[in-house]
Amino acid sequence: MVLRILLLVMLVPASAVYGWDRAQALRFLEQRQAEWTAWKPAQNKAGSCLSCHTGVPYLLARKAMGAAVDGEPLVRATVQRMEAKPAMAMGFDAGAEAVLNVWALSLRKDRGGEAGKAALRRLWELQIADGAEKGSWTWVLAGLEPWDSPTANYFGAALAQQALRGYANLPGDRVAALRGYLKAKAKDQPLHNRLAWVALGDWPGAERVRVLQELWGVQEADGGFRTEALGPWMERKDAPADRGSNAYATAWVAYAALEAGVGCKDARMQRVLGWLERNQDAGTGAWKAVSMNRVHEPGSITAGFMTDAATGFAVAALSRCGG
Repeated sequence: MVLRILLLVMLVPASAVYGWDRAQALRFLEQRQAEWTAWKPAQNKAGSCLSCHTGVPYLLARKAMGAAVDGEPLVRATVQRMEAKPAMAMGFDAGAEAVLNVWALSLRKDRGGEAGKAALRRLWELQIADGAEKGSWTWVLAGLEPWDSPTANYFGAALAQQALRGYANLPGDRVAALRGYLKAKAKDQPLHNRLAWVALGDWPGAERVRVLQELWGVQEADGGFRTEALGPWMERKDAPADRGSNAYATAWVAYAALEAGVGCKDARMQRVLGWLERNQDAGTGAWKAVSMNRVHEPGSITAGFMTDAATGFAVAALSRCGG
């Protein structure tokens, strides 16, 4: 494990600008992904599921650091599920799984090969064809912000559009339906999800400018962002108090704003990256964040989900900007 982490760190350019500990951050992400994979509720006969809080940011962090993701267990498991006859399902939600399968395989150099083609076929089969949610996919509804809430399928649709960037010869009507859904539903979304639209989609012109203007308007004096500023969110009576800049909110903004075309040297982005640099936990290498929904038992795996996401997005953003 230690040798693997050192090799990953060596892949990152030596001209680091930001003073953060890459080796510790990678060690944390590797450890947490291993814990998630071994956690019984995350397991299925088809393998451990790819989670929005731990798996997605972990893979993005690896990719941003220049490390290969083709052989990662999460990606290998996705290939195996798609190559099985018939293709295997995780069982948590067919639409969400279809999106995440394509997203994971899009990270591979070959876009997953035959497995990627099978994943795309499954994605289009499950795309909602009519009604208010036309163009999107079903999603996990567990009453939890920000990834399992009533608006989370919008975030999932943005992930789908990010994944589809690298594929050619896509069905024009299906892609148009997805883009139409993202545009039509944007007004009903929290800022967090509208930022996902302009970051992971196709940079939709004037809408991108408006979303970024709104985003910079809620930046805190210390350069970070409060979680509540990225709402509005559904009512969460047991949610911990949102005091000051939050590691998840700030890391997500850093990653997404960069994806939306904000430059690393932009003065506002420099303040975001500076906040991340100053707030890495010296003991663990993580960026600590608490649940948006409830207080979890200290030390439990669920208590760390927001920290997983914050750390992955922080590593992805800092790595992209030469850190």
